[in-house]
Amino acid sequence: MNPGHHHIVGKLNWPQLPKVLSLAKPTHIVKLKVDNDEIAFPKIERHQLWFDQQAEPTTGQDSETLEVVRKISDGELLKLETLVYLDISGKAREVNFGQVLPQGFELAGITSALDAFMNAKGELYA
Repeated sequence: MNPGHHHIVGKLNWPQLPKVLSLAKPTHIVKLKVDNDEIAFPKIERHQLWFDQQAEPTTGQDSETLEVVRKISDGELLKLETLVYLDISGKAREVNFGQVLPQGFELAGITSALDAFMNAKGELYA
């Protein structure tokens, strides 16, 4: 395929459903049906689509804990390194942790084992 945006639609029939299917890294939207049942929030981790939805916790309380640690380096430019530690349990969901950077600072990048992003308002989602 040539570089650019593409819409790919298909139907896969397997004798036995695999546990996982690798996706292209820039995959953004996945609509999934298994045995004609639509999966509202397909589990995608590290560019892999997981079919074993039963692996998700079905009981227990949803909880989120956020801890923020900052390191300021003074030099030619003021640099603020922010480490955000998340402890999340319960069912799969997207959580808005609000603004985690002080006013006036811009995001340089995110490194995370979880799928995480910051929106235009500066709110952290994981």
